[in-house]
Amino acid sequence: MNSEPTLKITDFHGLVNVLDADTMPPGALTQADNVDVNDQKKLRTREGYLSALSFSGITAHYQNDHHDRLFVIRNGTLSEIVDGPVANTLTTGMDPGETYWAESAGIVVVSNKAGFRRISGHDEAPLAVPTPDQPEVSRIAGGLPAGRYQVTVANIDATGRESPAPLPVVIDLEDGQGLSIGWPDDGYTRSVFASHANGDRMYLVTETDGGYNLLDDGAIGPSPLEIDQLGADGPPNPGGPVTIHDGCLYVAEHLPGQDMTALFRSRPYWWHLFDLEEFDPIPGRVELLDSTPSGLIVGTDREIYAIPADGSLVRLADYGVTAGPNNLARIDKDTVAFWSARGLCVGLPFANLTEERVSLPPGLKAAVSLIERNGFKKIVVLTTIDGMAYNSH
Repeated sequence: MNSEPTLKITDFHGLVNVLDADTMPPGALTQADNVDVNDQKKLRTREGYLSALSFSGITAHYQNDHHDRLFVIRNGTLSEIVDGPVANTLTTGMDPGETYWAESAGIVVVSNKAGFRRISGHDEAPLAVPTPDQPEVSRIAGGLPAGRYQVTVANIDATGRESPAPLPVVIDLEDGQGLSIGWPDDGYTRSVFASHANGDRMYLVTETDGGYNLLDDGAIGPSPLEIDQLGADGPPNPGGPVTIHDGCLYVAEHLPGQDMTALFRSRPYWWHLFDLEEFDPIPGRVELLDSTPSGLIVGTDREIYAIPADGSLVRLADYGVTAGPNNLARIDKDTVAFWSARGLCVGLPFANLTEERVSLPPGLKAAVSLIERNGFKKIVVLTTIDGMAYNSH
């Protein structure tokens, strides 16, 4: 007769490998292949999945937070999957390297080394609108009041967005004169802006494909040139993490020679207008960037930070995140999940969900996704098998 003591385990607690096997509580798992633990701490076989779509040559993908749009980059072509295997081609010539995505109000911004792209509805265009040169302005006969005038122009792209406006041409007129405003034909329609005599602000005069003669002060309309447009820069170099926060597009550009990342912020609601002289320096290489109501989450190769509303850089953890443009999943409107050097983290507020229970190799690349099924939410992490676990038995 077997007299060995037995223990009936009714509750399972998931993986635990940061304790010695002799000290782990009953129900702790040291291995859990193809099983799930439900909310009642019961163990069951993990459900399998069938492949619904099959594509080759995919180097990047993005599914929006509502899970109703899917974009892929396949063999250099950016497409939207619209009906089963049917793909709507948006543009070609994309780089096969890492691609980062950001979305707000139904507009998706794509950061790829080939350039920034902007997807609105089912239309795609470059994010940047090229800044024109200063216009050619000369005196002609006319009826403008005598005084000093300022003149500038802005390009208009196919979506109706205006470019930055170059610094104005300043010209003095006498009574009985007007202004001839011209530029070389480059295929762009331009908005023409001019000040009143001795005025400080410029106003829209006209939108035209060719030059324009301003002969009468009444032609200067009531719509002012936006201050954010004047002298602005286009976006920084593409290919790094991006997010949209408080109406601004944030772009991370790694500067390896300085061992830091420059974090640029666009003008509010003008995601293609920047001041490239202004940026926040972040130590190390930024691998992850996302927005929460409590502030930005910034994950680097060595530390994790938050940037709250006051703009300060607050260190949350002295370890970094695993690289990968898909190492991010939105749990709800307030919280995102991501994989770090010490396991699964969420924020904001910041918390490490696994550090006290399980320690796994961080991998060189990671992807995180949220799966909702049968009333439960599961955070799924996929990593490469690289690196050393921080604290495992």
